[in-house]
Amino acid sequence: MITGESVPVKKQKGIKVIAGSINGNGSLRVTVSHSSKDSYLSRVIGLVNDAQKAKSKTQLLADKAARILTIVALVSGFMTFFFWWSIAGKPAVFALERMVTVIVICCPHALGLAVPLVVAISTSLSAKNGLLIKNRTAFENARKITTIIFDKTGTLTFGKFEVARVKTLQTSMDEKEIIRIASALEQNSEHPIATGIISKAKELSITIPSVTNFKAITGKGIEADVEGKNVKVVSPFYLKENNISLPENYSSTTAETIVFLIINNQLAGFIALADKIRPESIDAIKTLHENNIKSILLTGDNATVAKSVSDELLMDGFFAEVLPHQKLEKIKELQAKGEFVAMTGDGVNDAPALA
Repeated sequence: MITGESVPVKKQKGIKVIAGSINGNGSLRVTVSHSSKDSYLSRVIGLVNDAQKAKSKTQLLADKAARILTIVALVSGFMTFFFWWSIAGKPAVFALERMVTVIVICCPHALGLAVPLVVAISTSLSAKNGLLIKNRTAFENARKITTIIFDKTGTLTFGKFEVARVKTLQTSMDEKEIIRIASALEQNSEHPIATGIISKAKELSITIPSVTNFKAITGKGIEADVEGKNVKVVSPFYLKENNISLPENYSSTTAETIVFLIINNQLAGFIALADKIRPESIDAIKTLHENNIKSILLTGDNATVAKSVSDELLMDGFFAEVLPHQKLEKIKELQAKGEFVAMTGDGVNDAPALA
């Protein structure tokens, strides 16, 4: 699961798909274009391994100093042995004792042990305070950051399709009733829209009614009988195709997916679903701006959704439809412009859904 789409993406003949994606409905026949070692996931694993092997400047300096001091200790020891045995004329055992003493005193074993010990202790203390350090060089350079790149799915957003708002179009029904009836039709589906509506029903402690005569309206929605009423949960395209006018107070953002509830051929209301933005994301971006640090959205999601999230959070820009192995290229583009870049998020966890 690798790109950042939060809703199903329609794939047609000739379009590339990524191994590990979930096929929403229908069947797919795919042609493997390369081996697993050249896959997107393998490239991501390679990037992570490279990061974990990196040492901080302090560690590199300590290693270099320990190497030089070891040579100095050995040379001093041999010179001591040569002096006492050859020049002073002392027995070999006497000279050997002095040589070992000098080497033991001069050997930088304390430095070699102290640095890894400090690294271990500081990493442990950081983890207890919620800070996991994978690359100490990056941690030391954090003070220089001018731009932070954010992954979208699961970082700025919750990473799952949720009910953003519910609107009733009949005075006899409230928003809770809209969810109750819609969830009846969606209860046996694994589609992201269905799971979002069912999750909302559970959140509201709604008892979901049973359905009869269930059938799918291909590419447009579903239909069934609920409590003696004919109910449909359909897309805006179904309304347009059947000459049903959109309600006057209907509005939609580019990041939302809208489904309409029709009861006995009467428009009852609609449900808007989206990958909701985390409340703390707004404060985080605001804090960065106060400290003169730019924020850029970098996501595998499409440009429309990326722009919507970027604009809502007042970010400084966005990159959309970017695969994990391409994210490094975007970072290098910003670095070429003189920016000192950090990135937060989990690109490996981003997931495409196919429909």
